[in-house]
Amino acid sequence: LCPSDSRTCVDSAADYAKCPGIKGTHLDWTLGTEARLDFLVAHTSLSAQIGQLHNTAPELLELGVPEYQWLNDDQHGVARTPARATVFPNGVGLGATFSHATLRAVG
Repeated sequence: LCPSDSRTCVDSAADYAKCPGIKGTHLDWTLGTEARLDFLVAHTSLSAQIGQLHNTAPELLELGVPEYQWLNDDQHGVARTPARATVFPNGVGLGATFSHATLRAVG
């Protein structure tokens, strides 16, 4: 499904460019990061932007951004997710080991 309208099906990732309303938006991978971020900032209110800073970020329906729970950053691992996933030391802790073998073992 195209993220721009959640109705249009495409046959492959290569056909993603054919999704309606993608060109020139934050979903347009041909744009640079700055341009995509500029689009998002220009098309969201300050309160919507602040909402994205919370662990339970709300959906931005008009932009095709689903709600998500992002408490899986370097400071917390993924310990507090509903999936009860295996948790490795955070990125800073792993980097402090200076051990390539440990990093490879963790993945």
